[in-house]
Amino acid sequence: MKRTVALPVSQAREGRKTSALENYLIRFFERELEVKLTRREMWRSVRFVASLFILLLTLATGEPLLACRRSH
Repeated sequence: MKRTVALPVSQAREGRKTSALENYLIRFFERELEVKLTRREMWRSVRFVASLFILLLTLATGEPLLACRRSH
């Protein structure tokens, strides 16, 4: 017999927000790319696109994006 764990209201609500975001992104990939993705594949794709964006931005500006510079 499976036991269910009751989450506090704020955590349960946050879980629904995450699920809604995941569902939106999965539907977006299905609609735009016409591919069926699992949640894991969807997050892998999102990370890839974000990494690619950061790389292209870094190459376009000629400077490391996340480097911290101190001015004296």
